[in-house]
Amino acid sequence: MFPLVQWRPRAAPAAARSDGLQGMEAAVPLERVVDAWRDLAQSRGGAGVPMFAKKPDPHEMRERSDLRRRWFGTSTMAIALVCVTCVCASMLYTLVRLNRDLDTISAQLEPHSSGIVNASVSMLYDVSSMTSTSNSMLEDNVPYMNNMMNNTDAIINRFEELLRHPTITLSLEPPTPTPTPTPSWHHPR
Repeated sequence: MFPLVQWRPRAAPAAARSDGLQGMEAAVPLERVVDAWRDLAQSRGGAGVPMFAKKPDPHEMRERSDLRRRWFGTSTMAIALVCVTCVCASMLYTLVRLNRDLDTISAQLEPHSSGIVNASVSMLYDVSSMTSTSNSMLEDNVPYMNNMMNNTDAIINRFEELLRHPTITLSLEPPTPTPTPTPSWHHPR
């Protein structure tokens, strides 16, 4: 078998090559070696050698990335749609259940609600009448309270005068008896 690549030494390497062949040049281009390797693999029944797979076309790579992007966007939108649907369904279920519970509560309170309203109205009426009665009592008693305050003021002034000039009066005469009043309900027989 003949050699696929023939190596020739180089006189002076100027810079490092990207294919790792420093100081030697390939007699056969690398593309031909890859094609020969593929042909050999296909003749033996192998599908493709992954090590020497063809480089994908940039247009094909762009289409694949666009396909991935669309798939990711579509799956994200589907997940978001499922989440929004679940949230809306749970809110709707909660509202229906709350409405049903409020209907049950109102049905149970209906017989008692009229009594509660009537009792509240009568309480408000009683409070109103009590307030008007207390206002009229206060208006009727203002002159008496005023008179009592004046009398209290006179009594305090008299005590002050007595405390300024204390006098004690003594008498040796017996006290005069005061007649006892007979009650009006008591009638002599």
